[in-house]
Amino acid sequence: MKNLINLNSIRVDGVDMEDAFDFCDAFACSGEREDGTPLTDQELEDFTDSDLGRSLVYKLACESVNY
Repeated sequence: MKNLINLNSIRVDGVDMEDAFDFCDAFACSGEREDGTPLTDQELEDFTDSDLGRSLVYKLACESVNY
């Protein structure tokens, strides 16, 4: 069985309030697999570039804004 990414572990960075609600610079900066293994920089980049990753990064970026 594949060791899947723990989506609850994903953290984002690059959230710029001047870019609010586009957040095109936001990215996954840390996360881990379900077994607790940290994701590598390449895995984080690949995740951020995936459809699921873009959606989750956007959601987390929006949640980080206190409006």
